[in-house]
Amino acid sequence: MTFSRHRSQAGYTLAEMAIAIIVIGIFIAGTMSAYHMYRIEQKNEKTEFKRLRIDFALNDFKKRHGRYPCPARYDIGRDNPNYGYEGNCADTSVAAGVCSDGICVERSIREVQIGDGSYIRPRVRRGAVPFRVLNLAERDSYDEYGGRFSYAVTELLTDWQTFDVKDGGINVVDGQDPSEENMVDPAGSALYFVFSHGSDHVGAYNEAGSLILPCTGLMFDNQSCNTSPADDEAIYRYTEPSEVAIDLGGSSSEGGGGEDEGEEPPPTGVNLNKHYDDYSVYKGADVAPLWKMSDESGHELDAHDIGPVDQNISIANGGVSEKLNVGGDMAVTDNYLTTKICDLNGGDCFESSDIGGPEGMGCPAGQVAYGIGERHLRCRIPAFKCPSGQYLSGFVN
Repeated sequence: MTFSRHRSQAGYTLAEMAIAIIVIGIFIAGTMSAYHMYRIEQKNEKTEFKRLRIDFALNDFKKRHGRYPCPARYDIGRDNPNYGYEGNCADTSVAAGVCSDGICVERSIREVQIGDGSYIRPRVRRGAVPFRVLNLAERDSYDEYGGRFSYAVTELLTDWQTFDVKDGGINVVDGQDPSEENMVDPAGSALYFVFSHGSDHVGAYNEAGSLILPCTGLMFDNQSCNTSPADDEAIYRYTEPSEVAIDLGGSSSEGGGGEDEGEEPPPTGVNLNKHYDDYSVYKGADVAPLWKMSDESGHELDAHDIGPVDQNISIANGGVSEKLNVGGDMAVTDNYLTTKICDLNGGDCFESSDIGGPEGMGCPAGQVAYGIGERHLRCRIPAFKCPSGQYLSGFVN
């Protein structure tokens, strides 16, 4: 006898499969979008961290050398021995408003008085970050988008002989509409400006020393790279990032497209495209210090550099051999704190606590003190008679 059995065949219809594919696609698209945003955020954070590291390295260099480094050249690659090294800021052959030989030169919007009494508009030089002299890794001189960080500095501040914190020549503006506001006081007094050209690469140079995209258009972030004979002033922009679309060709009031055909372009600072994706940092003008500090070669550094750097201080005296060399009287209105006292030759030292203390130190009866040495008062019988209480015979507490 033969038996037959009917089996139910299970499966998916085409409609069910289509729905499943759509659901999976939506899930993948959402996941990829979230991952893409995560990657962008990671690049932004790493670029910001590198920017802060460069800022720290510049100020550390200034503490050690009494000046800021000269920018490196944009236009040379890794196979060039000068790659990453500072250039020669004493060479003024490149005129203001010109980009040549891997650097761009501008001039300040203000005048400063220099050592000979004359007034000048300081030159500002922009190039790549000289990572080798800053003790930075090469990767720290590039943002996370593949472009080199740009570094603009007042040329006077790259030489310790002309370094003066009052002579900064860079102006920094914000992104207020319709007209930007100055962010440094006085205007045009910032010392340096460091910035990443951002993900749009406008004005950025790559590892080979080639310009990725020219600095064109009237976008907000082009303010920092628009050097030309017609725009030779050192004005840089520092403002909040804007997601307005990039517009290389013209300008718009709220970030859409260029100007209409036949229209005159709007003046700088009015109705600009608000696109800005740079990561920037700048150093404003310092207050001129009342104290100066000299290193062993004799040049002065700022007093606020005192700290980890082993330097000497000279007050109204040309000598810098001692840690503190005072030419003239030194008055102390409160406690004078010291751990050791020595003679002028640095010898015959004793601990300052030996002068007083619970037991004190004193001379034998009938003798007076005429000095201190070898941890003891130096005493002798006076060759003259002083009124009682008008001579020194010892210290107690």
